[in-house]
Amino acid sequence: MINNIDWVNRRCNYGRLIGDSINATRGSGTECLKILQDFVFMKLNLNLMWTAVCSKNYASIKSNLRAGMKISGKLDQFFYRDNKYFQVTFFSITKKIYLQNKA
Repeated sequence: MINNIDWVNRRCNYGRLIGDSINATRGSGTECLKILQDFVFMKLNLNLMWTAVCSKNYASIKSNLRAGMKISGKLDQFFYRDNKYFQVTFFSITKKIYLQNKA
């Protein structure tokens, strides 16, 4: 899902919810992200897309990296759940990098 489209700066963030590990097909998150990247860059003509992932969500981190996303940074204690604070890892990709990866 694409969120917060900023038409002036031509960027958006995104999120994915594929399902639990029992229902998720191997590689479906990566494939979903590649289709989303194509839509964002080729149809909407945006220049940057980004996301934030809980640093303990290893499957999502691997999926983002396989789809060409780059780690842009990390923030400690970014959100609070179940009486704990969690770190997030930020990922981003520009249209230029997307096109280079696609070639």
